[in-house]
Amino acid sequence: MKNYTLNVFLCGTGTVGGTLLQQIASQQPSLLTDRNLTINVVGVADIFNIITDAEGIDLTGFDIAAFRQQFAQAPKSSIQVIHDAALSLGLPDMVFVVFGKDNPMIFSASGRTEI
Repeated sequence: MKNYTLNVFLCGTGTVGGTLLQQIASQQPSLLTDRNLTINVVGVADIFNIITDAEGIDLTGFDIAAFRQQFAQAPKSSIQVIHDAALSLGLPDMVFVVFGKDNPMIFSASGRTEI
């Protein structure tokens, strides 16, 4: 069976975004085994900081408190920085998951979906 990779760029690292990162990290083994799916987190950003890695951010042994401490030291972010970083990754099938004050949204090459 073919393995699939979903490249995700997560915008928002608060309660919901942090919980999603924890869930992705903890579910990676079963998603690969049961669904042949790898969720590759290629970017995490908020209004203050951003980290990206086209190969995927290592979520092995993920701990949200340690991640937030490391993330606070990451390069500064802005809408333009996020835009440029996403384009520089060169991943045409990337999905943006955005958490903010309003409804969470998912953006992909095919458009926007509110959740």
